[in-house]
Amino acid sequence: MSGLISFVKNHPVIGGIVFAVFGLLMIYLSVDSARRFHLYENARELNAQVQSVAEASSVPPRYDVTVSWSDGASITRSVLRVGPNAAEALKEGDSVGILVSTKDGSIILASQRPEVRPLNFAAFEATPIIFFGISTVVFGVILALFGERICGLA
Repeated sequence: MSGLISFVKNHPVIGGIVFAVFGLLMIYLSVDSARRFHLYENARELNAQVQSVAEASSVPPRYDVTVSWSDGASITRSVLRVGPNAAEALKEGDSVGILVSTKDGSIILASQRPEVRPLNFAAFEATPIIFFGISTVVFGVILALFGERICGLA
């Protein structure tokens, strides 16, 4: 941690840019989480059977879980992309709860349902983490613009 502080103190413009980019990613995450909340807000909850679990990528570790469920007279099959914790808990033949979006038909595990209710702003919706993102962007911009004076380099 002290190495990071000394780097930012010696290079405030680069540190400010890094903080601003991190803040922008937090803002994007907040808006995307609000979108996902509404996508699965009124989703149908179904029980599905795990058909297979296969590694999709190693960096970052992601797994494809093939599930099937009965939807009336037909059997529907789909592939879910999950992280390592969910993949370890699932074995072939297990029964698992899924959510099927009524808006676009996308599917997630019921355990991955978004829980944070978004805040409604005038032009968009976002989760409360947007305030952290905005604060980080403002800090990054101030650090990039005035960091040399603040840190005593100028």
